[in-house]
This record gives sequence, structure tokens and C-alpha cells, in this order.
Amino acid sequence: MAQKKVLILDTDKIQINPAQEESVILLRRIVKLLESSGTIDVKQRQKITIDALGNSGGTPTEVAATVPVSGSVTATLAASAINAGNIVVQYGPQATAAAAGLDSRFLLMDTSRNAYANGIRANLAYSITKIYVNNNITAADGVSTLLIAANNNRTALIITNNGAKPVYLGIGGAAADTKGIYLATGGGSFEINSTNWTPAAVYAIGIGGTSVVSYTEY
Repeated sequence: MAQKKVLILDTDKIQINPAQEESVILLRRIVKLLESSGTIDVKQRQKITIDALGNSGGTPTEVAATVPVSGSVTATLAASAINAGNIVVQYGPQATAAAAGLDSRFLLMDTSRNAYANGIRANLAYSITKIYVNNNITAADGVSTLLIAANNNRTALIITNNGAKPVYLGIGGAAADTKGIYLATGGGSFEINSTNWTPAAVYAIGIGGTSVVSYTEY
């Protein structure tokens, strides 16, 4: 019976020789290197190959055969050896998270949350802003009336003319019926805020009759 010949073709359908093809040779080397990582018994133990025995200060003894190891093996790395050569050694909390099968990004997020909670949020001071509202102040006709007293803690102040007669406001002094801040009838308003802030008292005077003024102070 004649021996059957098996041909190997590459992706371009060109015949190759497995004994000489570089990609095949490299694949064999990769398979060989991975042999030591293979599980070799039912207890999921793996085989390791020790090239030499001894410490770095003396002369290591080369080992030609595989040495069986039982129990646990502890390796100690000096700080200077952690980044030696091209070897990257992962250690610390991220290594612990990786060993537990967790995404190390969650560890970073938790660390950030704790840093914010303990370093920033815990040191924040909150203050309650008091709001004063008065909806029924009479601005007498021709008579300056104190609308709201001076307040150094004032943040903002909104004054509205709800009456049927116009009103003039005086800031920091008596209001006059010929000058000041004019508030039209039926909702004319004036606001003190960060752009024109003042802690001064505000006075009001009705023009041509009595009017009703309201305010909200923060």
C-alpha cells in the first residue's frame, strides 16, 4: 500500500514545509513554553521548572531535572527589584483586588469616594439662610415710611408695589416724592442683589395716595 502524502497550504494556498516554515517553528516554541503552565494532576497543581538553586550572593547550582515542590512557596521582592528590567510586578490593594477577581477600577472609585467623604464633605459647613417676608406694609401718601431695617447679613432683597398708587424708595435715608427709585403700580419692583448689594435700610413713600408694598429678604 502506497504511503499517503499530506500537503500543508498557507492562506495563499501555497504549499509549505512544516520542518522549515518559520511560523510553524515559532508555534512549536510557544507550545513548549506553555507546557509548564499546564495542570498536571487532579488537585489543579501546576509544574514549575527551577533552573538553579542558591541565593544571589553565592554561586547557584544548576538543576537539570524538574524538582517536585509541595506546600507553599514564598517569594520576597526588594523594593529596588520591583521595577527591574522589563518585569512589572503588581502589588498593594490593586493586586489584592485582581487576585479576588475584582475590577481594580472599582477599588479606585471606592478610594475616591472615601477621600471625598472624609477629606471634603466632612469639612463642609452649612448655614441656613433666613427668609423674611412682609406682604402688607403701607406706604403713606407724602410720608416716608421705614420699609425694612438695615441688615448686614442680607443676601438679596426684592421689593414690590402691590398697591394702586406709585411709590418711591429711599435707600439708606428717607424717601422723597420727587426722587429715588420709582415703583409703578400693580407690581413694579426693585431688587438688591450681588450687583448692587447694600445692607442699608429702605424707606418708601406713596405718591398721590396710600399704597401697599411687600418685600422678601434673604
